Amino acid sequence: MAQLVPKSAEALDEFCEGLSEKQAAFLRGVVARVCEDPAGQGNPGHRYTRKFKNPERYIGKKLPAGTKVWEFKPNRYRGLFITKGDWIAFLPVRGQRFMTVEECAWH
Repeated sequence: MAQLVPKSAEALDEFCEGLSEKQAAFLRGVVARVCEDPAGQGNPGHRYTRKFKNPERYIGKKLPAGTKVWEFKPNRYRGLFITKGDWIAFLPVRGQRFMTVEECAWH
């Protein structure tokens, strides 16, 4: 099971402060599920993530070759993240690591 890097964990806590208790619990549960299986290919699988093409356009910097960026896409929330060993790092897009669909730059 992967873990969130500390900055992503802090960003999740800050983002959840603006949500209702039920919405925050849902989002935390989805993030935990993604930490268990980032690609969603395990048993049981999930559809909370997919590979993301051209992330440089949204995060504003060139990523090292071979870096895989994933889109976090539950129904109401969005984010981009990378996996590195046993860590998951959500990338800041316009200063935010988690956002609602309405705030999302690529939708």
